[in-house]
Amino acid sequence: MVRYRKTVVLLGAGASHGSKFRLPLMARILDWSTLGSAEFTNLKKALQLFAKPGSHVDLEGFLTHLDMTISTFLERWNRERTSPFSEVVESARRELGDYLASRLSHDQIASEEHSELFKKLGPEGTVLTLNYDRIADCSLMDVDGTDVQGFPNQTGRLGLSYQL
Repeated sequence: MVRYRKTVVLLGAGASHGSKFRLPLMARILDWSTLGSAEFTNLKKALQLFAKPGSHVDLEGFLTHLDMTISTFLERWNRERTSPFSEVVESARRELGDYLASRLSHDQIASEEHSELFKKLGPEGTVLTLNYDRIADCSLMDVDGTDVQGFPNQTGRLGLSYQL
């Protein structure tokens, strides 16, 4: 009988938060103190109408409210009828994309902590993540290598996952 030694690493949101990039956890990604920029004026208005300023705002709940306002209220019910939230909802949604991109920015480079973990895990190990994790992707490419075009090596863990 042949025995295989297989190690599986499960990454949660804390893995990106714990790296040198200190990315925010999803529970705190909508931070009132980071919305002072004129770049996010409508997003801030929408958040103030959605929740009490300074309170915790759940990203999933806020996104659902944005989507329901756009698809249900504006399209199916009465486009003529307006509310303060419906007046800013479409621009707030666009600003939210820019806001999240800025909050999750990490220069598209590997994390030393992630790379070290993946090296110890070895090529036979499996990495499972509960959320899409660009830091893990960059770190896997750092450990497993890339092709001449800069894409994940097809025989590496990330490259194999892309082939699924």
